[in-house]
Amino acid sequence: MLYCDSPARLKAQMPGSILEVSSNNPRGVRDVAKTLPGVQGVLIVGIGAHVHVDDGPSRIPQIAQSLSAAGIDASHIAEVEPTIEDLFVALISRDREAAS
Repeated sequence: MLYCDSPARLKAQMPGSILEVSSNNPRGVRDVAKTLPGVQGVLIVGIGAHVHVDDGPSRIPQIAQSLSAAGIDASHIAEVEPTIEDLFVALISRDREAAS
């Protein structure tokens, strides 16, 4: 077990922000978003994606413009509370980078 704490405390350890992007093409969202500066990871969820970024408010316009330029419709982009899955992926990625 790598982490043991309450969900709220674990979420407090997560750097950056999570942006929820609703789209009928979540794989397209992932492919475009992961190439952008400030994007630390992308997790496909339901009918969209959670994009882990360094700064949510400043990255929303950048992501919206990049998706539009790629012809990918994003009906909604907003900063949201990270899920446990978002947290797990972010912390595991951080640990892998630290070990390299």
